[in-house]
Amino acid sequence: LMALLVAPAAAHPKSAAWLSRATTTKEVKKVKSALDLAPRSKSASEVTATAPAVSTHQAALMLRGGADATEMTCIGMAAIYSFFGVTLAANPSWFWGPKSIFSYWTEMDESGVWFGRCVGIWMAAVTTSPWTVGMDMASLIKIYLPLNAVLMVLFLQAAFSLKTTGPAPQNVLPFNMWYTQLPIAAGLLALNAKAVMG
Repeated sequence: LMALLVAPAAAHPKSAAWLSRATTTKEVKKVKSALDLAPRSKSASEVTATAPAVSTHQAALMLRGGADATEMTCIGMAAIYSFFGVTLAANPSWFWGPKSIFSYWTEMDESGVWFGRCVGIWMAAVTTSPWTVGMDMASLIKIYLPLNAVLMVLFLQAAFSLKTTGPAPQNVLPFNMWYTQLPIAAGLLALNAKAVMG
């Protein structure tokens, strides 16, 4: 029994000294218990086996201490377009139509309401997908980039060219509401391009 305890005791100098003085079975049992309870460092393989799986993207964020352009693009798109998406899906005319105090359209027939609801559902579903279904953000920003580029052009058209975008007389702001979307769209496009280009 003493021979079996000598090897592990070598890793614990104080225990080894104690073991050399242990002459009775009772003392040997005390030594064995002390060795069993002594803390030991985990090996590299044990640490690796118990560590949670972390993606390369998550690891980069952990090292940087915050969100990068990819995550910020997805957060920005979700913040803007899920909000508009939910309201469009619920009631486009009431929220943004001719009688709204935030009127984006001074004319909206049933076809506009129908298309507004369809677009709103897509907006909300896609932009919240990283959190609802685990959509990969690195892939999503590549989808967003051409969309944001085209939306920038369409927003410019709505702000400066179309005749049905106001401002409506009852608007809370005395100018075309699409003006407010131009800096937001430009910022999202720039952030999106930075994220894709790395």
